[in-house]
Amino acid sequence: MGQRIINQRIIGLTGGIATGKSTVSDYLAQHHGLPVLDADIYAREAVASGTDILAAIAQRYGSRVLKPDGTLDRPVLGQIIFTDPTEKTWIEQQIHPFVRQRFAEHMAELADSVVVVQAIPLLFEANLTEQVTEIWVVACP
Repeated sequence: MGQRIINQRIIGLTGGIATGKSTVSDYLAQHHGLPVLDADIYAREAVASGTDILAAIAQRYGSRVLKPDGTLDRPVLGQIIFTDPTEKTWIEQQIHPFVRQRFAEHMAELADSVVVVQAIPLLFEANLTEQVTEIWVVACP
């Protein structure tokens, strides 16, 4: 791994739900060979079985947020956090630092890449705009 390229392009790819962000990410990776870092993947890693974050979620909300196999029951958690802004904020405070750390780790590995795509659905909401050099918004009417 070399030194970070001074003029490295870091594309922040964002957009609403079901607008085609994954399609654009896949296209950029497959047809242009660009590395794509995906915040959604990191967020899923954050709450995987055995993680401290999943344990904290289970402690806060009880076993109702866990499936019988011990994995997160996303629909149940969604009902909690999307009806109570305080709980949504709490969840974000648990997950976002993990996601930021994963971006930092992978960006260090990609220091010699001329262009890197960061797919971040909550780019603005999570205040991550300063970690990218340009922003691409995917919109679908």
